[in-house]
Amino acid sequence: MSSESIQRSRFKEYAGKRAVENKNLGPIVKTVMTRCIQCARCVRFANEVAGVDEFGTTGRGNDMQIGTYIEKTLNSELSGNIIDLCPVGALTSKPYAFTARPWELKLTESIDVMDGLGSNIQIDSRGLQVMRIQPRINEDRLTTPLIKTDGKFEPATWAEALTAVAEGLNKSDQSYRQRLADTESLVALKDLINKLGSDNTALENPSGDAPPVHGVDFRQNYSFNSTIVGADEADFVLLVGTNPRHEAAVLNSRFRRSWLNKGLQVGLIGQKFDSVFEFDHLGSDLRAVKEFVAGTGKFAESFKKAKKPMIIIGSAVNDHVDGHEIFKSLAEWNGFNILQRTASSTAAYDTGSTPSNSASKAQAKFIYLLNADDFDPSTIPKDAFVVYQGHHGDLGASYADVCLPGTAYTEKSATWVNTEGRSQMGRTAVSSPGSSREDWKIIRAISEVLNVSLPYDDPIQIRNRMWEVCPSLIRYDELVPSSTSLEAIQSISSSSSTIRSKSSALKTEALGLPIHDFYFTDPISRASITMAQCSKAFSNPNTTVSQSDKSDEPMAAFG
Repeated sequence: MSSESIQRSRFKEYAGKRAVENKNLGPIVKTVMTRCIQCARCVRFANEVAGVDEFGTTGRGNDMQIGTYIEKTLNSELSGNIIDLCPVGALTSKPYAFTARPWELKLTESIDVMDGLGSNIQIDSRGLQVMRIQPRINEDRLTTPLIKTDGKFEPATWAEALTAVAEGLNKSDQSYRQRLADTESLVALKDLINKLGSDNTALENPSGDAPPVHGVDFRQNYSFNSTIVGADEADFVLLVGTNPRHEAAVLNSRFRRSWLNKGLQVGLIGQKFDSVFEFDHLGSDLRAVKEFVAGTGKFAESFKKAKKPMIIIGSAVNDHVDGHEIFKSLAEWNGFNILQRTASSTAAYDTGSTPSNSASKAQAKFIYLLNADDFDPSTIPKDAFVVYQGHHGDLGASYADVCLPGTAYTEKSATWVNTEGRSQMGRTAVSSPGSSREDWKIIRAISEVLNVSLPYDDPIQIRNRMWEVCPSLIRYDELVPSSTSLEAIQSISSSSSTIRSKSSALKTEALGLPIHDFYFTDPISRASITMAQCSKAFSNPNTTVSQSDKSDEPMAAFG
């Protein structure tokens, strides 16, 4: 460099290098605000889609910043989606930060089974560990069969566990319950109990084992008939006993978009909730339903004139004392829909694995819990022999005499049917830990021990059996129309409901909400440290997070 050349930069720094303090948006979103280019994608998403008006910009020019105005966490069920919108990495995933590189990950298409919508998701995994979707493998996972001896669980081999199950089955009056169960295991369990001469099945229900208030002979009685895409075309929506913000967050965002852009009118019968769109609260009990059907009130009058109305009945109605009357009153209306809150409810109805009157009255001596963790403990007799088949040591495992380790939804290729009746395939993303096995294979092994062998040994054979039970179960990614006319259903519904209405008295018990903590709805979520932090921050401040779970070091498994 010659002595005549310029020895310093021509740039003169007047105000110092620009740096922005990071914001605390909660347990899910990590911020590096110095990277932010103020594109405001996150602001628009928060306001227009998530319905959180507390996110915006402050300042002007070089002092402009994006944040929550006052220091607080971003309280939204869709807050994690903001990460995908940021083009520069100012918003990233806090649980995933510094744990893996993108080229190390295996990408697998799968299904979100945390609600009844069956939303499509992608699982990013490395080795035996799911990095972005499933919580880290921890001690709550069931990885080996367990047998309770003198009040304590002892590890056992599969042969010992299956023998213990067979001995317990020698007792009479069996009962079987399921929740987060894939369709293959539902069919296998149904076939097994039929071979054993029993038909006592029950869906996991906090209020007990009563049969569903809606009929299950026709798919229209338990499906989302207007379809999820059809929700965009609705001009009037009546919500009955449901909070779509917690039960189906993606569907809720569609309603918000229609409310903003098309003037969607929403009415609610049930408990009020913190909504991202305006609604008319018509009441909270059966009386409000009767008044709506009679056309009383401005909303009811407008609803009758609507071109594309929708009535959405939530799963809370099934738990309500007036559930039969509510269903009977609304079943014949155009745009009738049932919003299931679990990924296996529709498949259970399709396969006939539904609660029966005998199951609700039976004092079972043998109870088989298939991924059932949210049941009413008082429904389990103290002298019953309980078998729990699942993937996490949740409530069901604590009541079990034998625990059989199954696989989580990320560890198997399985069929799931969403609330609108669409069959979808979830793919295997990671290997199952320890001695855990696929659910239907465990049931198949039990049938061998009991000398009532089930006639299928591989996935193709069991899916052929699914086709025999209900052909629509293997027509993946299709919506199969029902062969039964709506008029026939209405006729049957009217005739059968007339008998019930004779002894029905008008009650005033309010409809409740089925989900009290959005972040703790299933055993996988309850085993997640991230969800525990979200619950503590947004829902229940009394949620505890153990000190050992707060480590920033990622856990790894090697096969």
